[in-house]
Amino acid sequence: MVVENDRTMQLVMQYLSERGFSSALAALEEQTEITFDADAVELASELQIIVEQHDALLRIVEQEGRAGGLSVEENQELLVLGDGVYYKEEKQCVAGLHSSNIICVAAAADPGCPWVATGAVDRVITLSDLSSGKPVWTSARRGGTVLSLALHPKDPLLILSGDMNGEVVLTRAAPIRVADGAAETEPEPEPELAPEAPLAKFHEHTKFVVRVAWSPDATRFASASYDKSVCV
Repeated sequence: MVVENDRTMQLVMQYLSERGFSSALAALEEQTEITFDADAVELASELQIIVEQHDALLRIVEQEGRAGGLSVEENQELLVLGDGVYYKEEKQCVAGLHSSNIICVAAAADPGCPWVATGAVDRVITLSDLSSGKPVWTSARRGGTVLSLALHPKDPLLILSGDMNGEVVLTRAAPIRVADGAAETEPEPEPELAPEAPLAKFHEHTKFVVRVAWSPDATRFASASYDKSVCV
């Protein structure tokens, strides 16, 4: 099996072999001390295929750049993955918030605010205390799977959600708190999570609402849908 560093060289050697550059191939083998192995390359003319695919990708980027007002360089920057810094260790795992797959998560904009909201296939939004991981509020069941969430920048208990049935819903959560100084001899019973009726529902979309977002000054919000529209 060819090691990763040898793969590129094998592709170059395959190119030389297929085009009859035997002298160049022999010189390359001697200089690199790598022997060409035809079985190490899965496809014929694989280097040529890679080049053609790269050229096709650049053409797509260039076309989309002209259509979207971005330069080729700007579009190519969008293809680069992040800054290379990723979390490698799990800090906290919270289980049992939903009865089915969690689709979206939103945290309060204020780092000092402990709330984090989750939406799931079970059509429910759960608000949890980030420090303890315990749920403190759950919404009434929605008309569709909750696909997107955004907490109000100044009032994180005001929750905006986008649902699979095309609705955008505005809800105020009423979290249940355990009183300070409660007796520690007996554990407090788990609070019943009373659902809240939505403050408003918006029906501007005809398909899944996959993104919702508040404006920085919190006076407006936007929603984006699979119906190819954005509503403000």
